[in-house]
Amino acid sequence: MTARCLVAGLLATAPAHAFEFPRDREASAEQLLDIWRYQQSNLVKDGIGPVRILDFQRRFFPPIRSVGGLAYIRFQPLAASGDMSGWNTANCAGENLAGSGVQLVFYWSEDERRWLNQTSVGSTLCATERDLSQAQIDEVLRAEDYPKPPRIAARDVRTPPQGSPERKAILDAARVLFGKDAPHIVFEVVTLKVAAGFAWAVLMPRYRNGKRVGCIEGDDLQTELWLKQEAGHWVVRSGRACTGDPVAPSGETIGAPPELVGQRSWPWLTR
Repeated sequence: MTARCLVAGLLATAPAHAFEFPRDREASAEQLLDIWRYQQSNLVKDGIGPVRILDFQRRFFPPIRSVGGLAYIRFQPLAASGDMSGWNTANCAGENLAGSGVQLVFYWSEDERRWLNQTSVGSTLCATERDLSQAQIDEVLRAEDYPKPPRIAARDVRTPPQGSPERKAILDAARVLFGKDAPHIVFEVVTLKVAAGFAWAVLMPRYRNGKRVGCIEGDDLQTELWLKQEAGHWVVRSGRACTGDPVAPSGETIGAPPELVGQRSWPWLTR
């Protein structure tokens, strides 16, 4: 599995108060982690203390879609006592911990002349994925053009019927996002469109007792996801369990057909 397959999801939506993203092209790892601190501040139990930086790599290149640089950081969040085990106890109960640190990727925007968050490898709070090898880090730090979407017609887009194996497989793949709660999650399907091995899903998650799954204050309760069929299995490739920013445009990044969201082309993202 490539590192790009490991990169999972976006960072959590930021709180409402103002934050200045780093504008120094040579920003340090600590300065970049201020983005993470800002965006995670409303998720942690006892506040965010110091971190132990284990790996920091950065690469600049001629701009591709306005991205002129990428940075990879692996670090251990520390509790006030100065150890990661205290952090895990406070913030990662029930997580299947693995690896030695949280892994994040940031990008330098040539248009905005500042660093912005891009993705996390696994959890944004807990070390739940194996650390990337150097070869995988090299792949993460290489900007590439987006894959070309397959050519389809609007008539090729369909909705798998209720009770079909395909519909069940897609919803089971989405359910995995909810971790230990996954067996207790059911979905109200708002939108489910499939074509050419891609799926666009807008779902309203609920617990089996009827209670809606909560989100960060201010986020939409619905779940928006792009999925792709890989080796015969549906895999979530983009999106989030609680939508804060529009997710549909990210279909371009995985080569999904724009017809799945009612478009003839991908107009949103700069090439």
